[in-house]
Amino acid sequence: SAEQICAPDLRSGDCLLVEGEQPPPADLGEMELIELPSRFLVNGKGPWSFQRHAGELALNIEAGGQLIGVTIGEHFVAVNEPTLIRGLTPGRHQAFVSAEGHRSAVVDIQILATGRARIDLKLPATER
Repeated sequence: SAEQICAPDLRSGDCLLVEGEQPPPADLGEMELIELPSRFLVNGKGPWSFQRHAGELALNIEAGGQLIGVTIGEHFVAVNEPTLIRGLTPGRHQAFVSAEGHRSAVVDIQILATGRARIDLKLPATER
């Protein structure tokens, strides 16, 4: 069903940020769920139709129990368990993954309009 939004009159050049929780996917299992906001740039005279980005990325990253930072574009999340990130724009992205006392990693990912990309990774500990 379409989400109805009441907002001021939009004009070309405005930016619209859509947040809110969606029902969790049926196959979420034990993963933590992080919902990202969707950002849209308004172009032309309208009428406009905005649909939340549906790209999903499943993270299964191990770093010896340390909190793991993951940056994808403008989004930063901190995780310490398997996590599903939902709301990514489709296309090619780079994920920057880091944790204290571990080597960082840069992972190229392809987010599809539907379906789910995955990052399965074990960060190696740095030598002391």
